[in-house]
Amino acid sequence: MKKITRFFMLIGIISMAMSCQKEDSLPADNSTMGKISLSREIIGTRQSVELSCPVNISPNATGVEIKWEDDHGITAAPDKYENGIAYITMSWSTAGEFIAKCKVRYIYGNAEVKELEVPVTVVVHPSDFKSSFFGDSYETVVKDNPNGTQNDKNTYTLAEVGGLFHYFEFVDGKLNSGKTGQFKKNSVNPTPKACYTFFGSEFRSQENAHKQFSPTSVYKVTRREPIVPFTPTNEQQRVIDQFQTGTLLTDTERVIIGEMVDNKILCLNATLTWKNRKTETRTVTVSCWATDTANEYALLTAFGR
Repeated sequence: MKKITRFFMLIGIISMAMSCQKEDSLPADNSTMGKISLSREIIGTRQSVELSCPVNISPNATGVEIKWEDDHGITAAPDKYENGIAYITMSWSTAGEFIAKCKVRYIYGNAEVKELEVPVTVVVHPSDFKSSFFGDSYETVVKDNPNGTQNDKNTYTLAEVGGLFHYFEFVDGKLNSGKTGQFKKNSVNPTPKACYTFFGSEFRSQENAHKQFSPTSVYKVTRREPIVPFTPTNEQQRVIDQFQTGTLLTDTERVIIGEMVDNKILCLNATLTWKNRKTETRTVTVSCWATDTANEYALLTAFGR
């Protein structure tokens, strides 16, 4: 859903000098609007974009109402009106094409004589990681993802409420990859299949987020180094093989693979690969494993190219 940075509606009234005209004889009007400009050439999801529209107001008008509107009909007053230009900042949480409009109603005394509007089509691309594209400079990443910790020129960390953290990695001052990590406590009465549910929920959300690009999926388990050497039984190996085909596991199979995760034998992994609108290869890998804390799982979602 698109978001206009002002959630309340306010109609800006710009007062003009009163016209010395008879009420039944409206003055000539030369009010016009120009083309909307965007502050970014390429727009990503969750990125703030400033829209600006020239609004030329006839000196004969007694007033003018300026509104910005998105394609859901949500309106807001301009963030500012300076030097004949109306500005507003918007952002979109999903990719696609969206229509934004600047609308002006010119007023003469008690009579409304003219309404104008200028639309613009905004193309929003999926950001590669959080609100950034791979290749963005360190400064651009910090601006688009504020309130983080600038560790050094190679890393930047952004923490969220609930223990979620995002780790930006740079090569030669450009964003190269990113990781999102979180920890989840098992239930009061822990069940071995909880890790599979935790892992599956995150991976499905990534599939849905990138389904427009028809990504390919690869499931894989990786072996950890248990204290005691481990050799899977025939049934355990069958469940491992079943998981790696990408087929949904039954409750019984989820328990079997969950026990191997809980015993720190396996880590569950799945990778999506796709090409974006610029035919650049992108990947996201979701991994889940049991931590050394009782009944706790770690989930890492890594974005790369």
